[in-house]
This record gives sequence, structure tokens and C-alpha cells, in this order.
Amino acid sequence: MATDSPLDAEERVRLLLAQVPALMWTTDAQLRFTSSHGSALAPPSFAPDHMLGRTLYELLGTDNSSHPVVAMHLAALAGTPATGEVRFADRDFHCSVQPLTKTGDAATGTVGIAIDVTERKRSEEEVRRQRSLTRAMTATLADGLLVIDERLDVTFANEAAERMLGINLGEILGRNIYDLMRPIRHDGMPITAGDSDMLAALRRGKSASSDPVRPTSYTRRDGTRFPVLVTAAPIVGEHGSSGAVFSFRDISDAHTMQQELVAATERARRRELALTTLWRLVGRQDLDPGTLSHAILIEGGRALGLERGSVVHVDGELCVVDYLENFGDPSRYARLPLAESAAELVLSHGQTYSSPDLAQVEKGRHRLAVTEHGIRAYIGAMFRVGKRTYVLSFASATPHEKPFDEEDHTYIELLAGFFSRHLLTRQQQEWIVELASIDPLTGLPNRTFFSRYISDRISGEQEGETGFAVLAIGLDRFKAINSALGHNAGDRILLEASARMRGIVRGDAVLARLGDDEFAVLLPHLSSRYAAEHVARRICEALAAPFIVGDETVHLSASVGVVITKDHTHTDELLLQADVAMHRVKDDGRNGFRIYSNDLALQVSRRRRLETGLRKAIANQEFTLVFQPFVNLVSHSVVGAEALIRWQRPGFGVVNPDEFIGLAEESGLIVPIGSWALAAACAQAKHWSALGMALRIAVNISARQLQDPSFLSEVEEALAQSGVDPSMIGLEITESVAVVDLLATRRILQHCRDLGLRIALDDFGTRYSSLAYIRELPIDTIKVDRRFVEGLPADRTSAAITRAIIAFGSSLGFDTLAEGIETAEQEHWLAREGCRTAQGFLFAKPMAPAAFEQWLDAWPHRSTVA
Repeated sequence: MATDSPLDAEERVRLLLAQVPALMWTTDAQLRFTSSHGSALAPPSFAPDHMLGRTLYELLGTDNSSHPVVAMHLAALAGTPATGEVRFADRDFHCSVQPLTKTGDAATGTVGIAIDVTERKRSEEEVRRQRSLTRAMTATLADGLLVIDERLDVTFANEAAERMLGINLGEILGRNIYDLMRPIRHDGMPITAGDSDMLAALRRGKSASSDPVRPTSYTRRDGTRFPVLVTAAPIVGEHGSSGAVFSFRDISDAHTMQQELVAATERARRRELALTTLWRLVGRQDLDPGTLSHAILIEGGRALGLERGSVVHVDGELCVVDYLENFGDPSRYARLPLAESAAELVLSHGQTYSSPDLAQVEKGRHRLAVTEHGIRAYIGAMFRVGKRTYVLSFASATPHEKPFDEEDHTYIELLAGFFSRHLLTRQQQEWIVELASIDPLTGLPNRTFFSRYISDRISGEQEGETGFAVLAIGLDRFKAINSALGHNAGDRILLEASARMRGIVRGDAVLARLGDDEFAVLLPHLSSRYAAEHVARRICEALAAPFIVGDETVHLSASVGVVITKDHTHTDELLLQADVAMHRVKDDGRNGFRIYSNDLALQVSRRRRLETGLRKAIANQEFTLVFQPFVNLVSHSVVGAEALIRWQRPGFGVVNPDEFIGLAEESGLIVPIGSWALAAACAQAKHWSALGMALRIAVNISARQLQDPSFLSEVEEALAQSGVDPSMIGLEITESVAVVDLLATRRILQHCRDLGLRIALDDFGTRYSSLAYIRELPIDTIKVDRRFVEGLPADRTSAAITRAIIAFGSSLGFDTLAEGIETAEQEHWLAREGCRTAQGFLFAKPMAPAAFEQWLDAWPHRSTVA
């Protein structure tokens, strides 16, 4: 059997090279082809029998040495390999040409290989075309479009996404989508990949959309945020989700419109509620015009977004103020010429008139109402009652954001109608009895009505048939807030507080205002102790919520005393017991409630006996004065003394002032006691002056005394009766007393200064220490409280505070007096720091007049008034 002869090595190589899917060749130094191999992928012109013996120039049909293929071969002959892509015979090739050398010799020719990349180039071009088409299509979208891979990295972003995020494409691609967008929920909490509901849905292969009502917010490069509506769809492959497409739309305008709609709806709701409330007030005849006006101006101003409100009437050529809210001192606006007022604009217009800024209105910009009273935004409505013409108006010291609309005009016209109707009704009927039973501010029953109601209710019940409870409610720190923000703000807080409690006290329970910041509740037919505790707890919670007064946020709390009984106890006894329980809560730190118990009953009994004893003490003159000297720390001379009251109670000895002064304040007995003390101090000062003892006597004055209408006349009478030089008498008030009613306090103290008395501020730095009220009060001396002095000089905090008080007093021209000096170290330290005067046990304890005179005779330094 014949067999084919085996192929030699050269033949095998040639067959092998013929199968390679490329074109391979060699040339000599003249670029004449010496070999050619490759598969059928090569075009016919590259066939070996066509190429061998021909030069590269002949094959290409050119003699240009800069032709890309020629240039690569020439570079290879020069010893430098060359590569590149060329197009030949309507095909694209990737060529590589290497020098053909023997070891160590120069190139004797070239060896080249060309791979046909025509189809690859076509595929790449198609990919580029598709990408260009995609970008062109997505560039027309107003929505942002992002594509992410399975690692959450962005692989594509359209122009809208770049624009909305403020980031160019190069900075977007490859970034984690959550790091890029920094999404935030509607409640302000950031969204991470770990807690994203949308991402969780995508990973399950489901599309997802965000909530249009509570949209997500994305963050721009500059840190600003904008609300978006997001839609996402997963890219699902053979092996599950391999990424996702995110489409997001900036809904700032829509969200703003939605918020404006919500705001408008809320505004309408508030106005409706306000109108309903006012309508009920108008329908009641127990309110005077002032109370209703206050309610209309408060509610109307709140609804219109304007802080000032007024009701004026026209009297010839004058505009006369009837009611003002948040305008300050009413005297500034009294009998303003009508032509200078804003009300005249309403009258000349003939109907409701408004302007977002009167300073921009030709007829209004030069009026006193604008130039001096600072009215900018303004809306007013005219109404008539009988022959008198009124204007109800609201204003603001700043321009309004946008013009008032028809709804605003309708609203103020309704308010004007309310006021007109009420005035007409008031002219027709008088409801004296009801007025005597209703608190004019809140519309709640007052103390008289409440006491009568409890008595009637209890007397109508069978003995022990059912339990009932009385709650005494005191607003904590209200007096300080009322003084700091003003009475108008305090009235608003009381109205809001009563409204909150009305929402809790339902059914046949009764809520009343007993006076100032005190309220009371009767809970009849009480099912259990826990029912009363539940009401007390809810009242505490309701009054602990912040109060919004204009631009101020006020935090209050309530102390509640609860009496639970089945006995037909007298009404006054019930109120006293509840009041005692309430004050125990205040003593324990406020903001809570306490049930009246037997322990508290003992306190009530003792308090009643003590109060009875106080009344007898006033009648029997059981009070005496003791005196503690003031010593000048520079000259060590005695310059005065503080008069301190003592009660010599028969059968009990000396009663500590701490035990009865507080009770005297609460019961009002401090007024006659303080009056006696002032007269006695003046008489003692006159007596010592006649003996050649020139001493200034300081007398403590309580808040109840300052509030008493007869206080100034009592001061003048004490000075006149004693004949003492007024400069020898000083009045001492504490910070808490000073801020009870700052305007009234300033007026009273200034009158005392005008008489010649000196004024000292006691306990400075222990309570409010507001520079605002210090500036308002006519003060001569600041007393450094013993709580700061007792730590001197070792306590660094006490030293720093005391040093600051002394420096503060010196800078304002006040004298400083330190109390509670017990050691020589304290005396020396205070003297070095510039404190002028001191008192304390180091010098002497409080002494009776005779003992004081003996002590003064033994004192080595001359006495004189500083």
C-alpha cells in the first residue's frame, strides 16, 4: 500500500502560516516582497503570486514615501518597529512592521503582519452611533437620567442630570449614586443604601417610585437641596439584576405650589376658626368692647400676618384712637390729624383699602403714620355705629411680601362687622350680673362665680353620695415672663392657656380663672382618684407645650394642687386646701401635681393659726424693728443700718421672719405690716438724727406694697409724720419685686427718688439680672447677696461673680454693698476689689435700738452718712 511522503519542515510551516487569519510578509531592503502568507481573509491583491517580486510602491500604486504603509516599512528599515491602522481595498487593517535583521547587523528587510479589523471597526462605529443616539435622545429629556451598575456606581448620566446636580459628566461617572445625590427624606433624615426602600425594591427586580406628597430631596454640588420625584427600574440580566435606571424630576415648583396650597388651606382653616371664636364672643353679652377688640385685633392680626392692630373713630378732622394692639404707648397716637393718618386712606377710598407698603404709595409716604409711626404694610375697613364712623385696621412695620387679595379684604370686613354688631348690642343691653361673674380676658368664670357654683353644686348633692375634686392651677414663672414680654403678650398666653385647658375640662366640669395666673377646676361626680390625677396630668402636659407669641417662643409649666373629697366641705376650705397642695408643688420644683393629704392638712391648720396670729399682731402692735449696721470698708465708719422686722408673739417668743413673711405676702397682710415698718424706721432715723447719729436707715419693700395704690401716699405720710430728712431713708427691693411690673415699679421708685429717698437693689445676681431692667430703674445701690460673699475669697466662682458685680456697679455709678460678711478675709478682699460698704456678723448682728446705740458708742470710728 502506497503512503504519502512526509512533508518537510518548510512545507509544514508554509501550510501552518496559510491558516493564520492574517496576512504576513517579508521584504528586502528595497521593499520588494520576498514572501507572503496568510488565510483567505486577505483580498486577492495580496495573494502570494501577486505580491512576490513586486515592490511595496508597485503594490500600493504610489511612489509617495509618506504613505502610511510605506512610512511604517521605512521606519522598520531604519530599525524602529511601526504599527498603525490603514485602509486598503475597502478594508481596514491593523498593521505591524518589524525590522528583519541578523544578530548585531543593520536591517536587511522587513517583516510585517496585517490583521483585518473591518468588522470590528464597523461594530465599534455602531456602538458609538448608538451611544451618540442615546445621548442625543436623553439630552432632550427634562428629567435627569442615571444608569448604575450592580456596585451602585454611575455608568451613564444625561445632560439634565448634570444640570440639576451642578456636576459635569466626568465627575459623575464612576461615583456611588448615594454619595453623589446625598438623598434626604421629607423629614430631614439622610437616606443611605442600607435603608433605601427603593434600592431594596430594585434588588428584588421590581420598579419603584418615590412619594409625590412627601418627596425625597437630592443635594446639588453647592449643598442646596431640591425636592424630586424619582422612578427607578432594574436592569435584569440572565443572572439577575445587574444595575438600574434612575429617572428623577425636579418638582421644586410643584412642591412650592403644594406647600402654598397647604399654607392657604391652613390659613383658611385658621381664619375660619378665628371667625367662629369671634362669632361666639360677639354673641356673648358678658364681654366689654375692650376685651372683644383685643380678641379681634389678636386673631385678625395673626390671620393676616400683621402684628399691629387698631380701632379708631373719626371726630371732625381728627383720628381718635379707641383700641391699639402692639403699637406701644397709646399717647403717641392720641388725636392724630386725620390727614396724617392711614385711616384717611380708607375713608377716601370709600371701602376696604390695603397696600403692601404705604411708603411706596404717593398719598401715604409723607404722612406721620408712615414717617413717625413706622406703618408700612396696611389694610383697613370702615364701619359705622350710629352716627360715628370707625376704621378697623391692621399694620406692620415691614412691607408685606405680596399685595393683599380679595380674601384678605373679605376677612377684615367680617371682623369689622363683628365689632360693629357688638357695639350695637352693647348700646342696647347691659349685662352687669354676668360681667360680675366672668373673667373679662378669658371669658371663664371668675372666683366669685366659681365659689358660688361649687357651693350650689355641693349643697344639691346627698351627703357622701359621690366624690368630687377641686384643682388649683398656677402658671409657673408667668409673672417674670409677663414683665419681660409685656402685658399684651401675657394676655395672649393666658388666652392660649385657658383654651388648652378648655380642651381638657369637658362635660359638667367647670374651669375658672381665679386671678392673675391662677385657675381652678371642679370635677363633680368623680369616679375615682385616678380620674382627677389624669386631668391634672393632662393639664400639666398641655401647659408645658411651647407658647408662640409673635416671634417669641415661651416655655411655661403648671403646678397643680388637687383636693379629693366626699364631704360637703366649705368652698373656701376646698380652695385653701387645693392652694396649699399647689404651692407645695411649686416648692418642690414646679411642673407637676400633688394630692392634698393629712400632712398638708397639718400645714394648712398651722398656716391658718399663723395667719390669725398675724392679724392679731397687727392690731396689738407685736412687731419690733432690729437694726444691722452698714460699715464703710475704707473709713470703717458706720454709715447706716438695715431695719429688719421681728415678731414678738406672746407665748411663742420671737418668730423667725422666714416663717411669716411669705404668708404675709400671700395673704396681703404684708401691706399693713410694711406700712408700720416704714413709719417706725422713719421715726427711729429722726430720733437718732436728733442725737447726732447721722445714719441712713434702709427698709425692705415687698412686691405687694409696690402694687398697693396707697403706697406712695404712705411713704409721704411717714416722712411728714416723722419729720425725718428723706435722704436718711432708703428703700430696698429685690430683683423679683422689680420685674413684677417694670413700668409701674419705675414710676413709683422714681417718685420716691424725687422725694429724696435712696433706692437699693437687693439679691442682685441671684435671679434675673437683666441689664434691660437695671437700665430702666432709678437705683443708687446694688447689694451683693450673701450667697456669693460666703464663699470668699477661696471660692473662685463666687469671687469672679462678686468681682463682676462690683465692677458693673462702679461702671454705672452705683454704690455696692456686700451683705453676710463674717470673716476678716472677706472684708479685706471686698475692700481691695472696690466694694464700698458691707454688713454682717463680723461687725454686728441685728440689734434692738438701745443695744445698737450702746454698740455704736463702743465703735471706734466716727459715724457719718456716706
